[in-house]
Amino acid sequence: MIALAKLCIESIQAQLGSFQFSTLYIDDCSGYTPTETKLLEKWLSLANGRGSCKTTVPQKIDDFDANSQGQQTGSEGARGRADETMPEWAGEEARRELALKGRFSGAHEFCNCLGKLVCLTERHYQIGALSKAIPLIACPDDIVCLVDGDDYLLPHALQTVDQAYQDPNVATTYGNVLIDFRPYQDTQENYFYDKKTVNTTYHPDVWKNRSFREDGFRCFHLRTFRRWLWDYIDPKGFRRPNGDFIRASGDSAYMFPILELLADPKHVAFIDTPLYVYRLHEGNVHNHDKKSQSDDLDLLRFKMGKYSPLDRDILRQHLARSQCVE
Repeated sequence: MIALAKLCIESIQAQLGSFQFSTLYIDDCSGYTPTETKLLEKWLSLANGRGSCKTTVPQKIDDFDANSQGQQTGSEGARGRADETMPEWAGEEARRELALKGRFSGAHEFCNCLGKLVCLTERHYQIGALSKAIPLIACPDDIVCLVDGDDYLLPHALQTVDQAYQDPNVATTYGNVLIDFRPYQDTQENYFYDKKTVNTTYHPDVWKNRSFREDGFRCFHLRTFRRWLWDYIDPKGFRRPNGDFIRASGDSAYMFPILELLADPKHVAFIDTPLYVYRLHEGNVHNHDKKSQSDDLDLLRFKMGKYSPLDRDILRQHLARSQCVE
């Protein structure tokens, strides 16, 4: 999976446009060796700054193989030394999440997070990992862009997101994706049977009644939001009744609350232009734990309460401040 992480980070580094961004990579207990972890840190240090950065990362994964010769990478001893540097709160999961943060449309400094790598020693799954990562983004007005570590961005992705946030009313965006099937073309039909409505806009009646959960899941990649929205989401909603983190439907665990809090389509931008490449591969959750994915989505849709709309005066203050810092 280190090769997928490299592709993902390179796609961030190759972004077009004149804006600043930084990366926060959350490794959800992937079992990387200490040498692989150092390689991730190196790549991340190069994937920050302004769009159109010309710095290059190592061109081949062979660079890692050459550097690792003669090193102890798979033993308990090597693993233990790496674990000593892990944060004390490291807890449970094996997905990688990249949280890009930036105040687009301006040459601003970012808060202490350039090229940061956070390694979890137990699996937290998507939403659990995000619950550890996003609070590390200190500025409430930053735009958080979530990228799965086995996917990658198209070169115009952040530039297009930047344009969407030129509308001062926008606080979150979603859409749109291309699918990379290689070499799993035979999974197309199975993958799409429950994806007929993803990355489409919500009907006005859904907005009027705030019936996003009843309507279903539409907010697929690329998902972005203002950092301050996260502070209004109760983390109890990230867990199953038994206390375990929700697994494969974690995106719905924060997107349904965001839609309900905003409660007005003018604050949500659907981006029809493809920005993101979603990779289908044998490690995708629908290939080995589809029941968990479906059960968790049903929990979020039908058994968890809706959020009340955010107070309109408070919302206006947040939006006005976000524009001022840019």
